[in-house]
Amino acid sequence: MSDITGSKIQQALEFAYEKAITTGIPGLGSAIDMAESCKERYPGDLIMQADELIKRQIAKSAASGFVTGLGGFVTLPVAIPANLVSVLYIQIKMAAAIAHLAGHDVKNDKVKTLVFASILGDRVKDILKESGVDVAAEFVIQKMVSGFTVDTMLRVTRVVGYRLAAQFGVKGPGKLVPLLGGVIGGVIDAVWTKTVGRTAKRIFIDGRIPDDKVRPELTNDKDPA
Repeated sequence: MSDITGSKIQQALEFAYEKAITTGIPGLGSAIDMAESCKERYPGDLIMQADELIKRQIAKSAASGFVTGLGGFVTLPVAIPANLVSVLYIQIKMAAAIAHLAGHDVKNDKVKTLVFASILGDRVKDILKESGVDVAAEFVIQKMVSGFTVDTMLRVTRVVGYRLAAQFGVKGPGKLVPLLGGVIGGVIDAVWTKTVGRTAKRIFIDGRIPDDKVRPELTNDKDPA
């Protein structure tokens, strides 16, 4: 497997986002299409809509056959394993759809930056701080989005890329399990996707950056599975 660098991951994130908010993958629709479908199923219930989105994407990320097939459509000009790009696409599409449900413009680069940050789940607050973002204890998304500069957005995306590269590009015991494929890889991908979904709900619906561990209080009943 080719070495995975931070710059390659950044290209993969940008590629996956563009595909997620458009109809770039034949037959799958966009993040907006998926969000509107959940609105129709649970009219007026934002949390149920978000939970349905997460449930769908968890199922897709856990299905190694789906991810492998998706990889056939996701052709990057950089050497990134297709299953990694596919899972990132699934997670980015989910987070963008949740942002749309909450009334945010997914074509806004500032929203895109927060979608990228949500991929790191519980570590999102540290990532933003590392990127120079002033994250207050009672942080409100509208204040942060309005305060984002082009330089800030580039720093956040760069930090996310290099953090992911550090996980996926390390050879040996430090390599993250989702690259394994099969049942084990599918299970880990599903757990990761669930964490991303919870983080996106916390950011875009509750309007706050998660502390240390993402809290599940935004879920109506049981966690989506």
